[in-house]
Amino acid sequence: MRIYIDLDNTICKTHEYFLYNCKVRFGRHDLFYDKEKLRASDYHLTEWFVNSNLATEIEARAMKEIIFNDENYWATIPPMEDAVEVIERLSKKHEIFIASDAITVNNDVCMTGKKKWLKRFLPFIKSSQLIFIQNKSMLVGNLLIEDVVEQIINFKGRTMLFDYFYNRTCLPSWRVNTWKEAEEIILNYL
Repeated sequence: MRIYIDLDNTICKTHEYFLYNCKVRFGRHDLFYDKEKLRASDYHLTEWFVNSNLATEIEARAMKEIIFNDENYWATIPPMEDAVEVIERLSKKHEIFIASDAITVNNDVCMTGKKKWLKRFLPFIKSSQLIFIQNKSMLVGNLLIEDVVEQIINFKGRTMLFDYFYNRTCLPSWRVNTWKEAEEIILNYL
């Protein structure tokens, strides 16, 4: 079976690490990650800052630009609990690809950092199994594991969403909160 897995907010704690970086780099200790408070459009954190009156649009964009232009940020985002172990087990039985939308960020630093992240945290995944793609509906496979609704809408196979408030208007094949839940579904239903 061919499985595509998104990186940000699916394998990695991207939102949490971004807010941590805002605290450390900019002294923004008023920022707390609560995935239940993110609105439908808030997977783009610039909008979340502005919509929550935590920063002006200029401040939010500046923080995002500084952090997103740091290769080490992308290379060191912590993985979600059990993600590495589950993906390693799945890779022994299935064809796994990491499909990431680094193109929207529009800088080479993001892509280079994500390649380093892959080598560090998922060394059993070859670089040829990392795909940078903006429109994941173009992928052909059995399962797409994601957090962004727009990425799964036209995917021809089955879909699994990691549950966030911003994606609850969508009905994927499965919705999960943890990698252990994801593994159980894959083992029992696919």
